[in-house]
This record gives sequence, C-alpha cells and structure tokens, in this order.
Amino acid sequence: MRELTSLTDQTIVKALENLPGVARIDVNGRVTRQILIQIKPHALTALGIGVDQVVSAIRDANQDVPAGRITRGQSDSVVRVEGKIKDPEQFGRIIVAQQGGGPVYLSQVADVIDGEKEIDELRAHQRPPGDHDRRRRRRRTPTSSRPAATCRQAVADAQGPAAVRRRGAHRQLDGRTRSRRASTASSQTIVEGALLTVLIVFLFLH
Repeated sequence: MRELTSLTDQTIVKALENLPGVARIDVNGRVTRQILIQIKPHALTALGIGVDQVVSAIRDANQDVPAGRITRGQSDSVVRVEGKIKDPEQFGRIIVAQQGGGPVYLSQVADVIDGEKEIDELRAHQRPPGDHDRRRRRRRTPTSSRPAATCRQAVADAQGPAAVRRRGAHRQLDGRTRSRRASTASSQTIVEGALLTVLIVFLFLH
C-alpha cells in the first residue's frame, strides 16, 4: 500500500494536476510512511531515564536548524542546516542520556520501526484496498471542455507497474452530460406541467 500511495502521488496526481479544467485532486486511502519509536519500559527503568528525555532527544536531533543568511550585493539567501534524519537506522544512534561516563543510545531503550502512519480512512473497490482520487472541476470552466474525458485519458496514459490496475470506482457523469440530462429533465417537467394544467382546466369547465 505504501508503494501504491507513492505511485499515486508521483505519477497519477502529477499527470492530472496540470490538466486544463482541473482545480484540485483529493487522494483518499493513502498509506503514509512513519518512523515508529516503541519505548522499552524496563530498559528506561533500569537506566533511570524518563520518557520526556527520550522525546526531547529525538526532537533535538531531528530538526533543521537556521544558520543565518548570506548577503551578496542585493541578494539575500537564508541558510538552513539540514538536520532531519532520513535513514531510519540513524534514529537508533541518537544519544538520549549520559550514564557512567558513556552515552545511552535510543536503540538501547526503544525499538525503531520503519512503519506506516495509523490508518484512519480506508477505501476499497471489489475487496482489495486501494488509493482513490477524486478530481474537482475548476470553477468557470466550460463543460464543453470535457475535463472528465481528459482526466480519464491521462490516467490511462500514465506509466506504472503492469500489476497495478486503474479503473473508475464510481461511474460519475462529466459536467456536460449532467447539464444535458438536467436540461432534458427540465423540458419534460415543463411539458408535463402544461398538459396537467390543460387537463385540470377542462375538468373544471366540464
């Protein structure tokens, strides 16, 4: 699911977001990568370390630090030192405390897991879970531009693994089809109303 989410964000969304008539793309059911730190309570107790120390050590070690600015003539550049940890294994080498003249590493008091963020929304189509994206038409875009058909073609042309199947989960109508059907329904309502009015008048006048 994490790879499917990456495919959706990097391939499908990028193929759709710049199409004419597309205002926003909502992606649901995604699985987001998250580094999980599972504390070992017995290890903390044995070393006399509090959870707040562990949290503070992780926060201090995993952040970008501003380092001032560089001025060259009329140009100013803000400098930041990248401190965010990119490799999950590096979390285990964070020093959380000093004990007996030596450092205590995070790997000694916690398990570092390269996992996923807790899922709070799940979309499934014909049983297997998957990503679901919904396109919104840009306001004031003429329905004759057929953004729905353009989106379907863009999704079909997007490159991806052969094992990944892309299909429309909901057979929603595009704007022009909806407008045509609404116009047809309105015309039918007007004709039915006129016929009923004539019938009622004839009945009233015998």
